[in-house]
Formats: sequence, C-alpha cells, structure tokens
Amino acid sequence: MSSSENWAEGGALTLQATLPPQPTSNRAKPYQQKVYIKKPANLAGLRAAEKLARLLSGQVIAEKFTWEEWGTKFQASSSCSEAIARFEKHYLNQGGSKDTWNGDYWKIYKRLPKTAAVSPDVFTALTEGTIPNTRTRQRTVTALATLAKFSGIDWNGKHLKGSYSPQKTAPRELPDDREIADYRESLNRSRIRHGSGCMGSWPAMACETMRFFT
Repeated sequence: MSSSENWAEGGALTLQATLPPQPTSNRAKPYQQKVYIKKPANLAGLRAAEKLARLLSGQVIAEKFTWEEWGTKFQASSSCSEAIARFEKHYLNQGGSKDTWNGDYWKIYKRLPKTAAVSPDVFTALTEGTIPNTRTRQRTVTALATLAKFSGIDWNGKHLKGSYSPQKTAPRELPDDREIADYRESLNRSRIRHGSGCMGSWPAMACETMRFFT
C-alpha cells in the first residue's frame, strides 16, 4: 500500500511518497520522492494538499501514476544551463529567496559547463574539482544533489561529501600578552618598539604605522 505525506518546503507544501522513477532516472525501482504541488503552507493549502495526497496514493496503488500528469516535464538531453534556469524559476516560484539562490545555488551552478547535458558525470567532475573535506566541497555536493533530484538525475554525491566539520578546524596558537611584551622589549630600535606598540594598541596596519616610526 502506498502512502504519502505533506511537507513544507520554501514556503509551499509538497507531497512525498514512494513513486516510480522519473523518466530520466537511472533507477529501476520506486523510491521516496517529492511532488511539488504549489500549495501554500497554511490551513487552506493543507486541506488541498490532503486531497491531492489521496489522489496520488490512489494512482500509485492503481499503477496509473505518471510524472507528466503531476507537472514534471524533463528532457534527458537538457543542458546544464536549461536545467538551472528551470530550477531557478521553480525555486523562486516556491517562495525561495533570491539571496539564498545566489549564495547557496548559483554560486555553485555557474561553474557547470553551460552546454553540457546534465548528468552524473558532470556533477561528479565539478565536485572532484573542489578540495576534499572542506565546506566548499560539502556545499557543492548539497547544491548539485538538489539540482540532480529536480532534474530526475540519479546522483546524490554522498560518497564525495567528505567529513568536514567546523569543530575539526585546528585551533590557532597565539602568544599571550607577556610573550608579546617581552618580544617588543627585545627590539633594538626604539621607533620599531613604538610602532609595534601602536599596532598592538590600535587597529593600525603595519604599512600605516611604519610610515611614521621608520
């Protein structure tokens, strides 16, 4: 028996259920996927979503579900630029912000080859071009996996994501105040000592300070 759930994403409701693979997917068996229904995340939207969820469930049980009927129209030969344009339109229509699009998605997508067809190989190549176990690598995988899912491409990049964590960043070892003061006193030239004192007391750059004390 099939079941579906309501989810709020980007200010709009979506349905999630075990559904047949999309036309451009390499998967052979049904798996958990989302259907974007463009209903607002409020009481009226929830009631409409519940009706659509029952319709969706009935179609799946009767083996009459088609992605085309639910507004999904993908072409296997879509170029990266075409896929990005469709996803941007969809993302903004669903309530996503332009700032988030530019910072979390377009920043990654603009490095994809515009005329190349969207494919797992293209996504993998872009990901492998980033430094492993970094925040950039993780953000790249997340953004590309989102585009892949929207485009019906079977790619999630989890094996490339790495193990980056802000908590794993090595702490810097800085000298304490006593060590800084001792080093300053060890300087031979008085002007250099005065200059370093100014740099330590005020947010002055070395080039600004040395102009007056050398």
